[in-house]
Amino acid sequence: MLNLYRCLGWFIHRCDLRPGDDRIIVGSPRDNIDGLSAGSAYIFHLDRSDDEWEEEQRLVGSDTAAYDYFGYAVDLNDSGDLAVIGAIYNDAAAPNAGAAYVYRLGRSDDSWIEQEQLVPSGDEAWQKFGSSVSIDGTRAAIGCYGYPDSPGHGYLYEETNEGGWVEVVKLITTDGQDGARVGY
Repeated sequence: MLNLYRCLGWFIHRCDLRPGDDRIIVGSPRDNIDGLSAGSAYIFHLDRSDDEWEEEQRLVGSDTAAYDYFGYAVDLNDSGDLAVIGAIYNDAAAPNAGAAYVYRLGRSDDSWIEQEQLVPSGDEAWQKFGSSVSIDGTRAAIGCYGYPDSPGHGYLYEETNEGGWVEVVKLITTDGQDGARVGY
């Protein structure tokens, strides 16, 4: 039986479950299995035959490393076959700029496959991209609250017909004050 209250680091730091869903995603950004605070996310599935939640898969990014905090923010789409996961200290774009990963549930074997790594445009360090994430249909919103003297901002991505994801717009407030943490 799943016990969501066990604490392995920040096991239940962020999770997403909608009423009536058979899947839940739970972020564990302080998971140390792949390196100190590298992080992970867990997909659980409800087995309707016995009403028990079972671990379906543990997810980590293709380049997850120590101190990435993969799983800091997580979200599943309404149909439960797309997930987006934030890793606020990933270095793919710039030092500690952050990244978000889109996973798709495979139809043939029910395994989750990393579809794409999303990174912020530009080379600004410490954006904390992936501090908040949301996915709905073919759109993903990614927040990045930035460093203390930044107001923060967000990004909107859309899935292409080829199955990739492209940045549509960087969302910046007109009255953002430093430290406002827009995108948190």
